[in-house]
Amino acid sequence: MLCHTLFEKKQESAEEEQNSSTEASSTAVENLGPEFSMETWPVAKWCQSQLQGLLPTHDICPLPAYEEDGSLIQPRQYESKLRGALVEVHMSFCYHHIKILKKHVFNAIPRQLIVLRPPAALPSNPFKRLRISAGNSKGKSPIRR
Repeated sequence: MLCHTLFEKKQESAEEEQNSSTEASSTAVENLGPEFSMETWPVAKWCQSQLQGLLPTHDICPLPAYEEDGSLIQPRQYESKLRGALVEVHMSFCYHHIKILKKHVFNAIPRQLIVLRPPAALPSNPFKRLRISAGNSKGKSPIRR
């Protein structure tokens, strides 16, 4: 199972002092700039009210995705730059043995994505209606002058 937690519940201030790793991760997100803040996170219009409800209680945990040159991909560009791209995924594997249920559970937690090859250009729609005046496949126009 592949899992990533995008929203993390905010901790009480006393707990934050004890847990420095959580404090460091929230500070790191703040240092990334306004395009990575939860207030400007790209969501569908019908999800805006749910996002606004999470602002006081949760922090955002974006998955670091990098372009070929090492620059960080902004959340608004995730879909256009990652869909169809060849990526190198760095992840952690977790194993849990649940004795009572006699089950073994494996989780893969992605830590970062690195684009090795950007997505290919989308092919034109084969069902698109062709214009007769555009000519045949050899580039010759059927219109005589």
